[in-house]
Amino acid sequence: MQNEVDTMKIFSQVIWVALGIFLFSGTALFLPKSEELLASPKFVTKMIAVFVLIVNGTLLHFVVTPHLSEIPFNDGGAAINRHALYLRKLSFALGGISFSTWYFVFILALVKPVTLPLSTLLLVYGGLLICVIIGSQIMERIFTKQLKIMHI
Repeated sequence: MQNEVDTMKIFSQVIWVALGIFLFSGTALFLPKSEELLASPKFVTKMIAVFVLIVNGTLLHFVVTPHLSEIPFNDGGAAINRHALYLRKLSFALGGISFSTWYFVFILALVKPVTLPLSTLLLVYGGLLICVIIGSQIMERIFTKQLKIMHI
């Protein structure tokens, strides 16, 4: 178990350093073209998604990670307390948000001419997040039921 905790800490540190480099280099690239970029719905949507990733990663790092060993992922929920259940549901939701947001930004970067207005792009992204959060909770429920069946 300590091996996994140490590995998670190393990955976390690498991610925070990479995020710092990303923000620094992004700011350096943004400043010379700020007016043009701020007028682009695609750019603004990507920056909002990056902000969501930063907030989401912060929640994962400071709320979920310190209690990761308390969250039973191998128990169907027979002996799980409310706090651990909340953390497990939260970890499913935050994981889904991370996964879908990274792919959303990636796909947005691949699509060259984006002619949709900012409001439409944000509605699509918001709808995606709502679907992912609902889906993550359904998956957590299915996961819990499968564990209960395996332990019977």
